[in-house]
Amino acid sequence: LEEFYPAITIANLMVMVQDEAFTQYYKEISQALLTIFRSLGDSFPQYVVPRLIEVTRACRGRPSHREFFLRQLASLVAIIKVHAKPYMKAIFNLIADAWSEDHSVKVTVVSVLEQIGTALGKEFAPHIAELIPYLLRVVQTDKSDERKLTAQVLSCVRSLSGCLTPHLHLVLPPVLMILDDSVVPIAVRQSALG
Repeated sequence: LEEFYPAITIANLMVMVQDEAFTQYYKEISQALLTIFRSLGDSFPQYVVPRLIEVTRACRGRPSHREFFLRQLASLVAIIKVHAKPYMKAIFNLIADAWSEDHSVKVTVVSVLEQIGTALGKEFAPHIAELIPYLLRVVQTDKSDERKLTAQVLSCVRSLSGCLTPHLHLVLPPVLMILDDSVVPIAVRQSALG
């Protein structure tokens, strides 16, 4: 009985998330789901994570919705930690789709990767090889004045440093190029040193 009520609540909230009529309530629905998971710990991820992935995938063409659900997914992974491992391939597929679809979503995507990597710790290591090309592409191609995306990538690299050891030969040259580039804002260059 102790698990029955949360299971029913989660099921109903997931139905609401998939219904376009409840779009204006997505924030409240997501907050309710996260509150339930915080209190239950890592119970029931099999009911929520796959559906949240489906809903996020369905948001193609609506960047603000996609960003919102990616953030919720990252928050959920932070709660359930290693229980998210079975869903990492699907999560990375979502991230790859979001990455190629809309430039404005990239800062959110990098932030989500950072959160997921921090939540999984060393368990994130097998996924680093998939992640590095995205991060390096940003560092090598971001020519914006503020280099906000580059700064976010550097923060992500710092938080994942425990998993990067086998890939340092790939990561260090672009980071060193940032240090040498006088066009890059000083704050971003200092971030590269961190």
